[in-house]
Amino acid sequence: GDPFLQTGDIDAFGDNFAPGDRRLNLCSGPFNMAPGDTQEVVVALIGGIIPETGGNNRNAVAQMKLNDDYAQFLYDNLFQGIPKPPAPAPALKFSELPDKIILNWGSDPDIYSETEKDDPTLGFNFEGYNIYQLPSENATKSQATLVKVFDKINFITTIRADKFLPEFGDIVTVPIQWGTDSGIERYFLIEKDYINERPLYAGSKYYFAVTAYNYNADPNVPEPSLESALNIIEVIPQPPSPGVRYESEYNSTVTIEHHVGNSDGQVSVTVIDPARVTGNNYEIFFSENTDSTIAPPGEILWNMRNRTSGDTIFSQQIQAFSLDDAEEEIADGLLIKVAGPSFDFKEFSCVANAAGPIVPPEIGCFAFRSNGFPFLFNDQYPEGTDRPDRSRQQTNGSAWGFHTGMTGSNDGTYAYMLTRVTRSDNWERIVPYDFEFRFNSNGSLAAWAFESDYFAYVPFELWNIGINTPDDDSDDYKMIPWVLNDVGDATQGDTTYNINPTDHAVSGGDNDPYMDWVYWRNPTDTSPGTAGYDQFVADAQAGTYDYNSPEVMARTVWVNWNGGDVNDPTFPANLDATIPEESTVFRIISTKPNTTEDIFRFTAPRVITDLDLARLDVEKIKVFPNPYYAYHSQESDRDERFITFTHLPDRATIRIINLAGGQVRKLEKIPGDGSGQFFKWNLNNDSGLPVASGFYIAFIEMPDLDKTKTVKFFILQRK
Repeated sequence: GDPFLQTGDIDAFGDNFAPGDRRLNLCSGPFNMAPGDTQEVVVALIGGIIPETGGNNRNAVAQMKLNDDYAQFLYDNLFQGIPKPPAPAPALKFSELPDKIILNWGSDPDIYSETEKDDPTLGFNFEGYNIYQLPSENATKSQATLVKVFDKINFITTIRADKFLPEFGDIVTVPIQWGTDSGIERYFLIEKDYINERPLYAGSKYYFAVTAYNYNADPNVPEPSLESALNIIEVIPQPPSPGVRYESEYNSTVTIEHHVGNSDGQVSVTVIDPARVTGNNYEIFFSENTDSTIAPPGEILWNMRNRTSGDTIFSQQIQAFSLDDAEEEIADGLLIKVAGPSFDFKEFSCVANAAGPIVPPEIGCFAFRSNGFPFLFNDQYPEGTDRPDRSRQQTNGSAWGFHTGMTGSNDGTYAYMLTRVTRSDNWERIVPYDFEFRFNSNGSLAAWAFESDYFAYVPFELWNIGINTPDDDSDDYKMIPWVLNDVGDATQGDTTYNINPTDHAVSGGDNDPYMDWVYWRNPTDTSPGTAGYDQFVADAQAGTYDYNSPEVMARTVWVNWNGGDVNDPTFPANLDATIPEESTVFRIISTKPNTTEDIFRFTAPRVITDLDLARLDVEKIKVFPNPYYAYHSQESDRDERFITFTHLPDRATIRIINLAGGQVRKLEKIPGDGSGQFFKWNLNNDSGLPVASGFYIAFIEMPDLDKTKTVKFFILQRK
């Protein structure tokens, strides 16, 4: 029978025996064993107890069944390991501000990286962190208030398990973790008392803990999530100690200097703990990876050193493509993030037209309609511009911009252009180089490779102009153009690079025609100059060109913005221009990744300690509460009575004097007693008896500061 469900043949039902101790032996066999054979016998001792929260003997049977499921899980996994919570538990540090508490468990990468490791043997993977507030230092998890959860963004949120609940008298499936896909962070700012839903009070004790938990997605696992133990800390919100000033505030940013290099990488440094900053000088530098267990060989990794002390803080960290996605590292009260940047284009500009150089350049794309194209910023456009000024870009008043050819799904956006132009995997041949599309009479031999084996000259040149060297042509090399007719057919003799009566989606209306599609190809020889391109010409003329030139950009077009109605029967005679004018140069600049030559530097804020400031802070010394009326909210029970002296230095002598001038108590505050700037008096005199109600004077001597302070206060004792 089932004593839990009270079904079947069970004690005390019908004519069955009264409840009592029952012993059952279960046998297996027989086994046929020859001399010398061995047999492994696995035995599990499984029990259940009556829950402390209420229950009975049948509840203990329910608990035993859950334990049996767990023992079976271990056996089925051949005892490869005992499931356990993430270890080590988070190494929690804290700092106290007047009305805030900063919790930080990310200062030691060796610890948290071990905590966040997955367990491939049993399938228990790290999932997140829980922050709890507790009512006392000895409180249990059942008494804790869940403050915040930081968990992986992986669509695993609420985790449920079978638990016996006495209030239901049954085993039920209940939530045991409350993830939110928030992402992992390793610090948190406490700004209120979550248990009582009120502000934090300086001088009051609060208790917090941070745990780590894991998750096993196997539905047969009886306990899918295990959580590390509560390591409870006591914290007391308080202002800086006497004579101490924090030069920074929580969440303030630190100025970064790109000391060496020309990358577009980003470094963000934020103060998360004003009490732990050092005032030292730091630098972020980069190295080439040689350890395949960290990242692919050759990948650029970032490092951080304290230039003041010479210590390396972080080494061989993987950088992200954006600060939003960057891993957060914590050191010396600072939150550090380093980003790549992502593979991208950062500028499309027109740097010359028929009249010569355009200074400063004009924009060479259309960034209106929130389409995602980058704005152009320069002295002409300090606030940025999203469209060409017709009077600046071309002397004939037309306006042209970079894009990709029209297809049925082309929505005119930058994102769509990227997928088409880069084919999403050509970035390694684009970044970190810059390029120019030069309209001139010299032109280039182009291949109509997608239509036939035709070659014909076009009125433009394609150039790779190096890395951040637009005014230095010593590293420029000429590229190979391939052209595809948007309208027309090279096999029918149409090998003219021209404009087509097709409206581009980048703008509204039907008056945005664009040129034929151009593909940018690298020659085999990419040495500076035209040697590689010249070899292509020779091969094309000899009929030996193999069409294996590596593609850099694909399907690029130049759009004539509001150039004329594409449906006009006189097209293209109705256009303001049919091609960008001769001597026009469009420049395309890509993002520049961090390299081993890049160095970022910054100076951390300081924690200022000054004796003169400490002497001034003597004026802040107070008694709390004042007056004392029989009790106050910080006293835990009727037997605990005290008032607190605040803003005290490390060493002080406090003499409590009554109105008659008699000393009723002498108190000594000594360095290292753990009291900080606070000191409690239990309202007893030197004989250990409660003092009488009335007015008192505290005469405070501070020998290290050569200062004294007198404080008056009133006590009303309990009846």
